[in-house]
Amino acid sequence: MQNVFNKHGRFEPEPLQEIEGLDEMTQAEAEWLAKNVGQPGCVNLSSSATNNNYMSPEARAKSSKSLRGKKYNLSEAERKRRSVASACLRTPEALAKMRESLTGRILSDEHRKSIAEGNRGKKRPWVSAGITALNKARAGRVMPTSQRDALSAHFSSTVWVCHPTERSRRIQEEDLHQLEHEGWRRGRRWRA
Repeated sequence: MQNVFNKHGRFEPEPLQEIEGLDEMTQAEAEWLAKNVGQPGCVNLSSSATNNNYMSPEARAKSSKSLRGKKYNLSEAERKRRSVASACLRTPEALAKMRESLTGRILSDEHRKSIAEGNRGKKRPWVSAGITALNKARAGRVMPTSQRDALSAHFSSTVWVCHPTERSRRIQEEDLHQLEHEGWRRGRRWRA
């Protein structure tokens, strides 16, 4: 249909027959296709009124066998083209847009459990390697007393608040009263 529009600048389908019921519709479509496939004005490429994507088990096996073990040797030009196309998806602007769309997203408990289940038992060496490297970099470093005191003062005046539809967060204790009117409660997790 898109090709018809591209070629002629318009596509105006017309109802040919009014039908009720799926069985009658399939039969009527089969009759119309038998008369019109290959004729000018008929955009159907197949004369079948049923599922045109069906492959018999024999056809699937044959297709699978023909593709098995094939390696696709791409030309250098094609590799560059794909590399550039992929790089376009990861521009700083695109990454910022993706980050913005995911910021503040709250996953349901069911979704979190599904993710946890999917990750359970997986070895993730990059995580432990990153933590190990971070710990090695921190080893022997002592935080200056002034910095430690500033952090302590900051966090001692904050409290955790939670909301049924928002992420838990820390706020200054003096802001708690205002947020309580918006449905927030003191605490790290929401308990009904």
